[in-house]
Amino acid sequence: MQTLISHNQALPSNSGFISLVRSFLYLAILAAGIFGVSQAHATATYMLAYPAAPYDGASGTYTLKADSTTIPVTSYYGGRYSFGHLAFEGTTTFTLSTRNGAAITSYNISPHDFGITGTVSGSSLTFSVTQGKSTYLIISVSTSAGALEPMVIAGDPQETNIPTIGGNVYDITASPYNADKTGNTLLNTTIQNAINTVSSAGGGTLYFPAGVYEISNNIQLKSNITIYLAAGAFIHGSSNRNDYTWNTSGTLQNGQPEQGPQNFLITGAINNVAFTGRGVIDANSTVLVTPATTGGTIDGFGNYRKGIIESSADSSGNRPNGLKIIGITVKDATTWTFDIQDEQNVTIQNVKMLDDFDWVHSDGYDIVSTDTALIDNCLGITGDDTFDAKAGDTNPVTNIIYSNDVGYSHEGDGTKVGDQSTGAATNILFSNIQVVAGQRAVSISHDEGTAAWSNIHFNDIHMENLEGSSTSGEFLVAPLVLWTYSSGGAGPVSDVSLSRVTVDNSNGHMGLIQGTSSAGALSNITLQDVTIDGVAITSSNASSKITVGSNVSNLQYGLVSGGIYTFVSQHNSLAMDSGNSTVSGSPVIQWPVNLPETTTQQWKITSVSGSTYTLTNQQNGYNLSTANSTTSGAGLIQSGGTQTDKDWTITSVGGGYYKVISAQSALALDDDNIAPGTQSTSSQVVQFTPNGGATQKWKLTKQ
Repeated sequence: MQTLISHNQALPSNSGFISLVRSFLYLAILAAGIFGVSQAHATATYMLAYPAAPYDGASGTYTLKADSTTIPVTSYYGGRYSFGHLAFEGTTTFTLSTRNGAAITSYNISPHDFGITGTVSGSSLTFSVTQGKSTYLIISVSTSAGALEPMVIAGDPQETNIPTIGGNVYDITASPYNADKTGNTLLNTTIQNAINTVSSAGGGTLYFPAGVYEISNNIQLKSNITIYLAAGAFIHGSSNRNDYTWNTSGTLQNGQPEQGPQNFLITGAINNVAFTGRGVIDANSTVLVTPATTGGTIDGFGNYRKGIIESSADSSGNRPNGLKIIGITVKDATTWTFDIQDEQNVTIQNVKMLDDFDWVHSDGYDIVSTDTALIDNCLGITGDDTFDAKAGDTNPVTNIIYSNDVGYSHEGDGTKVGDQSTGAATNILFSNIQVVAGQRAVSISHDEGTAAWSNIHFNDIHMENLEGSSTSGEFLVAPLVLWTYSSGGAGPVSDVSLSRVTVDNSNGHMGLIQGTSSAGALSNITLQDVTIDGVAITSSNASSKITVGSNVSNLQYGLVSGGIYTFVSQHNSLAMDSGNSTVSGSPVIQWPVNLPETTTQQWKITSVSGSTYTLTNQQNGYNLSTANSTTSGAGLIQSGGTQTDKDWTITSVGGGYYKVISAQSALALDDDNIAPGTQSTSSQVVQFTPNGGATQKWKLTKQ
């Protein structure tokens, strides 16, 4: 059952108030366990508070407890936001309190789709959360004095697969490396020598115990090296600009280099590099920057900017392969935080990225000219584009999945393909992304080169607040932008779908769909269940929220005859599946959603009349059929032919879900109350008397 919570829950002057819950069945979290409001007085089955860096001061704004455990809270970037990090399993009750004891008058817990609400008593906000794959929250609090800085909570699941020192796991602080963990020695040479030695011996893990490890830049990774950062380990960038090697042959502003190095580099045919653990890479970049012009202010366009991890092909075109970044926290980049170029087979999971969100150009998870990457269950707080796939000069960007991520991008886009992209882009998927704030929820910006882009999909994207004021140009603020614009040529973009994209507050900004020329045209664009400011976008009202310019063709709203879709049950989050059968008359089953979706879960809907369709499986070519049964509870099969037992009326029931009713039996497609997570060929879908329940509500996602 769904009820709604105000995005900014104000409290009445007396202590009694009723908390309203906005409960949303979030697909990926459901697969791992419901994540949201829980029963009172429950306690976690596992709890670990991660330490703050010894060089960071405690937040002067908040204290935080999880059950009875105190979580260290640090204030970052002069009070931009406070941060606390922990691991827990089960259900925990958080208590967030103002440090000065000021009474809380209102609060907001984001992402809203997580359905978390709380109770205020004086200076404390209390709320409970049940762990899924991760718990990343951004909380706003006000007192009578006004709004306080946001509070960011990163709650990871319990860490597993912690390496044990010995064998090919080497303690960086032990002989022969003897790295200083007090932060008083620059360790580039020490770490580089350790990487070279271990790689030459066949590879292994460099284990960084808790401590501070001072570095500068350009540490070159080698094949088969894992950097393991234990909880409490901080790799910290030097505050001395002279410790770095800057690119003085590059762009100069005011006689100074605009952008410089990364902390870690992966260049050429370097395979199987990994960064793992629960420690931190702190680039410490903002202290290095100078204004771009004499007398100017320090901002995102300043000099001496740097990122954290960069990969690229070498001059012969050899490409790295198999990069993994799992579990760590990275912070304080002043240009692209992750510049993952020319890679193959990348996995980034449960990473916490904590930049100064007021810093232009501090991009987040930039995946550039890479073949196959998964960015899953990550947090990104950035000043520029948070989740962005780019096509660079040489290699295309293809087969990229961003899923189950949470982002806050003050001056950038939440989900994006493009800008500074001259190559081809294809098969890009954004799925279940929570964008707390940014200048766009969804963006495709083809601005350079003439390469074609295609098969780009945005599914289940929720932006809460649109920020910024620009009304034109590269930094146009808009709920969605799909465009080509020329700054060196622009190629065509085709086969784009937006499914269940929601922008709660556009602040009056219009969306834009536009091609710069016939050579840079947009075609085959589908907007299904897109909602802006509470308005469900249809062909009849789209012009009130979206400007459609020139060079746009085959722009469609809603379900599209001839389109290929997956059908996922609201009740169990399982997908309707052929079971990989090629036999006519075999049962149609349910199976966990495959990402990317496979043909066994893809169904082509073809209109018979109006909203009545046949549903044809793309793996075997058979249609969903009642087998001419009119019995409630009868299993459904797949078979050939065009009889009415294969005709289905599909009707929206709101919230991005549809009911599917047989034209022959008048019974509803039903998941038969099969449990979430089931992997069984006996999990047949059935037809059942229509009842409007969750077992009969299906999420259709265009492929």
